[in-house]
Amino acid sequence: MPQHLEALKLANEIRKQRAQLKQKIKEEPSLVIDLMQEPPEYIHTMKVETLLLAVPRFGRGKVDRIIRAARMSWKTQVGDLTAQRRDELTFVIRRYLKLT
Repeated sequence: MPQHLEALKLANEIRKQRAQLKQKIKEEPSLVIDLMQEPPEYIHTMKVETLLLAVPRFGRGKVDRIIRAARMSWKTQVGDLTAQRRDELTFVIRRYLKLT
């Protein structure tokens, strides 16, 4: 199979997995915390902002406050986060989900 078709197939699979993940997050918002701690491979290139926007009642304003409180850029990808940054972010997310 040509390389560009392989790439398209992989991209479609990743989009499908991400769509399913967003649906799971809508059903169980606290799942986003587990995903931040141990992200699956297919969300490594996903922006933190995009992942947080999948959480019910998390609009642009709240997501912006979360990202600023965690002192990170809105362009940050999940896979770029260090363990310490993941911990900081999950602490802030817990506060907004009212899990602490």
